[in-house]
This record gives sequence, C-alpha cells and structure tokens, in this order.
Amino acid sequence: MLMLAAAVPVAGAAVFRVLAARVGEIAGPGFAVHELRVRLDAPAQGGELDIGRLRIGAREWRALTLRCGRLRIDAGGLACTAARVEQGGRRLPFEADLDANLEVALGAGPARIALRLAGGGRIEAGLEADGRLRARLHRLTPAAAAALLEPWLGELAADLRAFKATGVLDAELDYRPADAGAATASLRGRLAAGGFGSADGLLAAEGVAAGFTLEARSTGAAWSWSAQLDWDAGAAYLHPLLVEAGPRLRARGSFDGRRIALERAELELDGLAAASARGVIDTAAGTLDALAIELVGADLARIGPRWLAPLLA
Repeated sequence: MLMLAAAVPVAGAAVFRVLAARVGEIAGPGFAVHELRVRLDAPAQGGELDIGRLRIGAREWRALTLRCGRLRIDAGGLACTAARVEQGGRRLPFEADLDANLEVALGAGPARIALRLAGGGRIEAGLEADGRLRARLHRLTPAAAAALLEPWLGELAADLRAFKATGVLDAELDYRPADAGAATASLRGRLAAGGFGSADGLLAAEGVAAGFTLEARSTGAAWSWSAQLDWDAGAAYLHPLLVEAGPRLRARGSFDGRRIALERAELELDGLAAASARGVIDTAAGTLDALAIELVGADLARIGPRWLAPLLA
C-alpha cells in the first residue's frame, strides 16, 4: 500500500492546517479501493475522500467523492460523518457515515458505512477483516430505493416509480466466507404496508405484509439455497385473479452461476392440500427450460369459483 502525504503548517506553529494523502490500493476479501485521495481541513474539521474506483464483489463504481461534514484520521483509522456523496460530480440522494481501518488490507480491522436515506430510511453495512459482511436495511421505502438505484440501475428505478410502489422494508444480510471459495449467506426481512399499481389497472396490491428468509451455501462451484415466504396481510389483483393473504411458499434448489435449479417448491394455497413444482431457469438466456407442477387434494368447490372461473371467463 502506497501513501504520499503533504501538509501545510500554520505559520509559526507546530500544527497542520491541511493534510493531503493518497493511497494507491486497499484490498480485502470481496472488495478493493483504487486511487483513494484524502484531504483533511483541520480548522474546519472537515474534508473530502475521492475514490477513483471501488469494487465490491462483481460490481464496480468510478469517480466517487465523499464531502465529509466531519473527517477524522488517527492511528491508521479514518472516519467520515455527515458526508454528501457524489459520483462523477453528481450528488447522490443520501448522506453517509464511513468508519474504516486503513490497514484492513493487512487484516487489522473492520470497515463500516451507514447511509441515511430520504423518509428516515437507513442502510448499515460492516465488513470485517476476515471478509464477513453484515448489512441491515431499516425502513427502506420504494421512493428512497428508486433514488438510490437510479445512478446505477436506472431501468429498475423507473419500474419502481411506474408501478407506484409503496411500503416499508426491513431486512438483514449476513455473508460469511470460508476456505477454498466456500461461503454461507442468509437474508431475512419483512415488508409492511406494501402495494403497487400498474398504469393499465391490471396489476395492483395494497396493505401487503409478508416475511421472507433466504439461506444459501456455496461450495465454490455452485450455491445451494432454501427460501421461505409467508404472506400475512393484504391483497393483490393479478388480472384476472384476486389473491388475498394466506399463501405460504417453501422452496429449495441450487445455482451454478447460470442456471437456477428449482429442486422443489411447495405452496400452501386455499383449496389445495398441496401444490409443488420443479424446474430449471436459464438466467443468462432468460428462459424457463423445464417446469413440472403437481397438485394434490384439490377441492373443486373452492378452487373452481376462486381460481378457475376467472381464468376461463
């Protein structure tokens, strides 16, 4: 790690007014920071962080700037609070708090960041020296998510706005790397007061409350996973069907980087003792390569009026 520093002392005093530093690269499990420049204005207790290139996993961002309301550098550590964040000179729609150990590449300590979003939402993430990543979403709204995604995933942000999505999401992610490329990950969350509506009125939902979990384990070559979804409140209209809360979904399968193999999915649905499915999805081609569905214990007196009649009308 290369660092070059320059400082301008206050006339006649042994204190520094401005400190400028440059770090060529900071790297750790799953991330890398290239061309980090730090400028500390001691009297104002503020400063700037410029990042030439940031890589987290397979994603990469360039020309990031954090304009810190308060910047502290000591004992190999760096803290930037109440920061405005810019990319390529464009301000992003959140404030950030960053607390990082500059020796993290040598395994000496963690890095943490917190993003404060519109509407009181917050994203917190921490990366440990051993590569463990923990993140938490607190009261994330679709409007805040769209603003956050727009600079990088503009099409998804536009879809959230077009469907007039509503609701509040809370979730926690825990990722733990292991030896030889192995890793485990878990995602747990809950949506409250969810809803959406398409412009043509054929898709809509309101008052949706649901909890979900996703557990995954990698052996290096592929991931095995299991998922659970519990829909507790609200209703959705998916033309021509009106679906109310109550369905429960359990699924498990694998992912090899291209294909999602659905080994078994079980759905609890009104009028059915059991519904299960198996299939294969090619994510690269965007195709469903195989699908098999099995229905057990169908009560025609219940599924007929509720599910079949609207489809056949």
